[in-house]
Amino acid sequence: MAAGYRCDTGAQTVSGVVQGIAFRLSLPPEGAGAVRLEMSVSIPEKQLPALVKRLSGAYPGVTAAPYRFGILLELPSGEGMTGEMLNAFLDASAGAALKNVGAAHDEKFENYGEPFYVYLRGALGALLGAMVGALPWLLIGGGWYSVWLGTLISTASFFGYRLLKGAHHTGFATGCILLFSLLALFGAEFFSYFSVFWNSGEYASIGAVLAAIGRYVMAVGLPEFLGSMAVGMVFGLLGLFSIRKYISIYTHEPRFLRRRKEKDDKSDKK
Repeated sequence: MAAGYRCDTGAQTVSGVVQGIAFRLSLPPEGAGAVRLEMSVSIPEKQLPALVKRLSGAYPGVTAAPYRFGILLELPSGEGMTGEMLNAFLDASAGAALKNVGAAHDEKFENYGEPFYVYLRGALGALLGAMVGALPWLLIGGGWYSVWLGTLISTASFFGYRLLKGAHHTGFATGCILLFSLLALFGAEFFSYFSVFWNSGEYASIGAVLAAIGRYVMAVGLPEFLGSMAVGMVFGLLGLFSIRKYISIYTHEPRFLRRRKEKDDKSDKK
């Protein structure tokens, strides 16, 4: 088995995290019996046949069913399975689960008891993360040669959202990340222009600088003014697309994990 997994030889179990999903693998004694794989991932029951279909080619007879706060996969027989084969089964199961996670999922997580302040906390985290992610753009000075840095802004915004334990609502999380990434990108680009005009020494006040920027925008046109920022936002969307799996994993955490986090937060305050 892979390094980092916890093995209990007495109970014949292996546990850990694979591709961001917590699991516990129960092995039959001497290979006689079914291999049971518990995975802490929320998948609608009607999506489980699709998950089984993804796995059945390589693992005939595999079954999937809701189990406790996640799902349970069972292989009819573990006879002859080596450590490498078990690792392959873990990776294949996690990959199949991630392709089905959240599909046709009810997004009304407020029914799960997440209070309003959790949404505010997530929005604040997304904003702070986007501001941190925009710093490289600001330091370089914006422009066409820095558009790829837009990827960092949306990525940092998500990690800020997750760090402050925002609401487990995919639409809300994605909306916050997009909104605050755009605002942070616009702020960084605008500040770059502001710095250039202010440091020129031709303007005596902030108002005069803002007026000069306004005249510049009128002269070159808004598309020219926002051109590099728009391309930067495209890169930001690419960054968001590249981490969509991790957003889905976070927002579709099983309910008991969300309650555990809230409980830990309250304990820390005490």
